[in-house]
Parts: sequence; C-alpha cells; structure tokens
Amino acid sequence: MTYVPCNGCTLCCKLQTQLNRRYDDIDEYEHTWALHPERGLVPVLKRKPNGDCVYLDGGCTIYERRPHTCRVFDCREVYANRAVFRAGEMVNEIIERGRELTG
Repeated sequence: MTYVPCNGCTLCCKLQTQLNRRYDDIDEYEHTWALHPERGLVPVLKRKPNGDCVYLDGGCTIYERRPHTCRVFDCREVYANRAVFRAGEMVNEIIERGRELTG
C-alpha cells in the first residue's frame, strides 16, 4: 500500500465509498446499497443529506477502523486521472489537493 500524505482535509469523505467485502466486515459500518453498473448491488457507506460520509464530523470519527477504500484513497491518483473529474464524478477540491501533493 502506498503511503498517502494525508493532512486530514477529509475530501475523500465527500465521495460515495463502496465497502469491499474482501477487506471489510460490512456489518461494522452504517451502510446502504447502491447499483454498480458492472457489479449489481454493492454496499456503500451511508451519506448525510449534504453528501458527506455519516462518519464525518469535523474529521473522520472512525479513522482508526475506517474501511479499506478510505485507507487506500489517494487524491494524487485522482489528479493524475482527471478524466473522472471531467465526467462530473469528482469534486474540484480533490483535484486541487491531488495537484498540491503531486507538485
């Protein structure tokens, strides 16, 4: 796993986070189900009405036990693959943070 120089900006908490049954005990997290275009119904962390993760409250309230997807999220990769952003799936702040860390 690549080290991500996280500064606690919580931008990754703005995305829909799919739980990985291979690495995560999904019953440990507040989750719901979303339709994935290739995988069918998949477990995802619940979101607040504003779109933030339910565990985001000033910072990640489950940081020590956060799901695998959260642990490996790297905004530098998002910045490198800006096509996702152009497709409207990524918030501009994540792109900017990736640019900072890449530069």
